[in-house]
Amino acid sequence: MEFYQIDSANKDFVQWIDWNILIVPLFWGIGLLFHAAKVFQYKFSFIKNWEEKQLKKFMREDKNY
Repeated sequence: MEFYQIDSANKDFVQWIDWNILIVPLFWGIGLLFHAAKVFQYKFSFIKNWEEKQLKKFMREDKNY
């Protein structure tokens, strides 16, 4: 049982809505993946640099004792 009636006037509109229900989340997901890749790329390099600084710091402290 359909709650709306599809006639020739709004058939194209319903088809357009159906495609938008599928395509819009797909594009948002792709954009979100690119954004996450950019954000975490910098974060991972930041963590790597921090780890190297900490190791050098501990090595200097150990060398002083």
